[in-house]
Amino acid sequence: MRRFNVLALVRVQRRSLWRLALAALTVAVSVPAAHAETRTWTGAVSQVFGTVGNWNTGVPDAADTALWDGSSTANLSISLATAQAVKGLQLTSPGGAVSLGGSTLTLGAGGIDMTAATQGLTITSNLTLGGGQAWNVASGQTLALATGTFTRPAGTALSLPGAGTVTSSMAGLANTNGIVGPWASIGTGVDTRYVTLASGTLVPYTGATISATWDFNTVSSTTNTNVETNSTAPITYGGSTRSANTVRYTGSGVT
Repeated sequence: MRRFNVLALVRVQRRSLWRLALAALTVAVSVPAAHAETRTWTGAVSQVFGTVGNWNTGVPDAADTALWDGSSTANLSISLATAQAVKGLQLTSPGGAVSLGGSTLTLGAGGIDMTAATQGLTITSNLTLGGGQAWNVASGQTLALATGTFTRPAGTALSLPGAGTVTSSMAGLANTNGIVGPWASIGTGVDTRYVTLASGTLVPYTGATISATWDFNTVSSTTNTNVETNSTAPITYGGSTRSANTVRYTGSGVT
């Protein structure tokens, strides 16, 4: 009959477990964690967005911001040969105006940052909002949306806080009941308004029906309403049926 050294067997098993744990730790440490980066266009190879050599650290993806700065001087008319998704676009001081055309560009929460732009941006590809975002364009600069199709998921908001110009002839970006939609705003603070498309430019909507007390009982559901009051006390609106497409309230309180 064979005899087994139980203690020795336990030691062997423990050593095996330690080796397995160490191997698992080594694998975990060796796999780099994904993180967002800002990747700068150089255009060193071609006009194709998805070409690795056109970016300083590789093609940006949905976690990254695509940047055009002072080092971006070549091939600024850029082609999306396939659909691309980025967290956001940023322009500062490229060597000329930048254009993006071709397939479909999906923009994430980073939106479009042109707050320090010295050049304009034109997008002729299809454009999809991948989340709520801002397009912030500096005064004197223009963001132009042309020829493509604009889409957004339900519930996705867009704000235009900058003093620059945003133009559009894209399909899918049009007025309904006087405004682009209750999901789109322009301006900041008390000057925030809904967006309307007027002669191809996105501008503040100023055609709302104005009331100090919302004293009318029934309004068409296609009407946009501004309730403007200087009252410092809350005002109660109740008792009667009221209907509107949008309501913008500028008082200090409401119940």
